[in-house]
Amino acid sequence: MTFNTGSVVNDIGIIDYGKGYSLNRGMPDPNPVIMPNGYFYLVNNIKLFNTEFGSKTPSDNWGNNASQYVPVWEIPNSSWGVQYEIDRAQSINQGGGIYDVRVFVKGAETFRRDQFKGEVVEFLNTVEPESRRGCANGCRYVVTGNGSKSFDIDVNATYSIANEHYEPRGFRGESPGVNRIMLLGMPAKGGIVSMTLKNEYKQVVARTVTYAYLDRNPDEWYGQSTEKTDPTHYNWIVRRKPSISGRPELAANYAVRGKSRRPVEIKDGPFVSVGELQRVRIGRDFENVGDGRSGVRQRETLSGLASVFGAAALRLEACDERAERTGNWQPALYTVSGTRQGSISANSAAWEVNQWRGHTVRFMTGELRGETFPVFGNSRNTLQLNDPDVRTMVRSAPGRKALTPAIGDVFSVGPGYASALCYIRRPGQPGEWTWKERIAIPGNYHLYIFGLSDSISTTEFLEENDNAALDIEVWNFEKKEYDMLARNAKYGKDDGIYAGRISPAHVSPKGDFKLWLTAHGVSERGLVEQEQLQGVVAQRRRQSGFAWFNYAMLTPVPVPGRVNVNTASPRLLASLPGITPALARDIYAGIDLGGKPSLKPYTSVGDLLNVRGMTPQIFERAANLFCLDSGAYTIDIQAQTVKDINGDGLFDEKKEPVQGERRKRLVVRTGIGSLASRSVDILEQYLP
Repeated sequence: MTFNTGSVVNDIGIIDYGKGYSLNRGMPDPNPVIMPNGYFYLVNNIKLFNTEFGSKTPSDNWGNNASQYVPVWEIPNSSWGVQYEIDRAQSINQGGGIYDVRVFVKGAETFRRDQFKGEVVEFLNTVEPESRRGCANGCRYVVTGNGSKSFDIDVNATYSIANEHYEPRGFRGESPGVNRIMLLGMPAKGGIVSMTLKNEYKQVVARTVTYAYLDRNPDEWYGQSTEKTDPTHYNWIVRRKPSISGRPELAANYAVRGKSRRPVEIKDGPFVSVGELQRVRIGRDFENVGDGRSGVRQRETLSGLASVFGAAALRLEACDERAERTGNWQPALYTVSGTRQGSISANSAAWEVNQWRGHTVRFMTGELRGETFPVFGNSRNTLQLNDPDVRTMVRSAPGRKALTPAIGDVFSVGPGYASALCYIRRPGQPGEWTWKERIAIPGNYHLYIFGLSDSISTTEFLEENDNAALDIEVWNFEKKEYDMLARNAKYGKDDGIYAGRISPAHVSPKGDFKLWLTAHGVSERGLVEQEQLQGVVAQRRRQSGFAWFNYAMLTPVPVPGRVNVNTASPRLLASLPGITPALARDIYAGIDLGGKPSLKPYTSVGDLLNVRGMTPQIFERAANLFCLDSGAYTIDIQAQTVKDINGDGLFDEKKEPVQGERRKRLVVRTGIGSLASRSVDILEQYLP
């Protein structure tokens, strides 16, 4: 959990476990995974939260019953808040020989007058070692008021130079001062705090920016809350009655509860259908692309987008069992060879001790397929999936299942993605992948490499990318050598790298594709040479010690086997997902919304949204299976030799016999290479 507001980024703590009926029936759960669109509470004191919104008693037994289903995460740090760098301080004469202090802070941020009145601040020295931090370090005071760039604090001093204790130079330049002032917790009136929640790989998974400001005294606003209307936007409102409950339906903001509210869609990964564009949020609350009072607007918008957008791509998996893999990169995919309480073993593994601590196991086969467990440590071939400091057994996410794998189950280790990754732990080590007969039609395509971004430090204003760098090369089948597409490229926040464009020369006549990756800057934690420069050491400590590869993606790639809507029969159309026999007949006949056969020939896949009976939901399911013309054809050839008995040059099947006959069937592909309009490639041929 990170506070991004203030002069400095403040990591306020790591959440080790959660409590809630949905997690572990009230017991501390060391696998507190929240699924997309799920709710959770982040509090600084579970006992106080339970007193107010749970059992009404100051206990930490939140989650003992179904009414406390929503999990609670407790910030594991008693001293946290918004930090500012101190510029200077001055004494304020209150009369009678009593002095208070005004502290001026750095940064572009400006405050509303007295918005922090009544808050508590703490002074910090983050420069000197703990033994030399001075008397003001750790002291807390009440804020009596504030200006646009300053805090007034009640120190009740009896000497006029008391301010020197509260600035970086220190008292008389001899005793160390303080360099930061921290507003403890979240300011009651709101308006400034930006918070970011990150996963174990420092990836942002949730954030709150500048929650609502309420300029009232505490006795006036106590018991009220601020909440968003649409969770994807930044429109905050004040509620007299908070929508806080352990039940998910009551935990949702009041504005979200209406049945007409379109839910937020969470998508981690590339689009697979142009129809998915209808799920994209727009600027107005609770509206997606094309939303309106009738379905006409949505249909027209989606039809227009489908005319210019496409989602055709080919995905080549790093751990594809059919791919040929050479080099030093290792697949993070294993088979269970043994199980004990809270652990699993893999005989094929040769891991470094605790290299997988903090990562995730995902089962790919068996009864636990799709379930994930956190890794708390490992030996050479055994993973510890239970927290030794917590007596309760870890449950999986999302199904909350016990760890009961079977011998032979396949699992991956890493970020817990749906497909396994390959990895390397040493710099300069290459890896080569060859996918045989995977690209049906050579062409000029964009190549993307996806892996895992595990070392990006992100704030509101700054991004430091310490991911391992990759050299990306592809094999040129004409020159018989590798071509460099990208050098020292790093994964971005989307886990991806755009490598560049490939040409037909990078695909073999049989459709083979070869990729070569070399990792640089892979630094293992705990193995840094201490005699190196301090900056280099600090950078390597921010790195994960891994370089990753998940899959390569080529786009836009023609997909053989799509259905030509201009020539397909009703029977074939009815075999596609969501297409009923009646809708298939209307597609075949080109029947428009008015019942007239006016749509054929279709000039855009988006034209199908104008077919009678077609809905955006059906279109989304089937859009990626349609095409407008055919690149592959089946040709039946029948040849006969006959004797022209009467010499008239015409064949009379009744009087002139067939002397010989031969039949042949060919599947051909058109439109390849620079002679696209004239070339034909025979894919297969056989006798029927």
